[in-house]
Amino acid sequence: MCAGASRARYASISALYEEIPYRGVFYQGLAARLPAVAAVVLSAAFFAVVHLPRVFNTVSALFAGLLFAWLLHRHRNLWVPILAHAVSNGTLVAPAFAAEAAA
Repeated sequence: MCAGASRARYASISALYEEIPYRGVFYQGLAARLPAVAAVVLSAAFFAVVHLPRVFNTVSALFAGLLFAWLLHRHRNLWVPILAHAVSNGTLVAPAFAAEAAA
């Protein structure tokens, strides 16, 4: 199997297995009980903590979590943050693939 296809699969699969629990379950559970802003911030903070101990991953996950939760709040469709997450992962995976191909 091609390494590029493997990376593309990772970008999309990881978006699914992260968005379903964090936004599909956790955020929506919070949103049913709290104001939207609180639910967005708390779910993003939880998403960031899960990405510890790497500081860069944690900080970028916090901002990504804020965006993905807001997208779900705004569009009321879990596929929107899943797609955004897959695109985000893809932009991180593409340079790694390009560097490997150049070597």
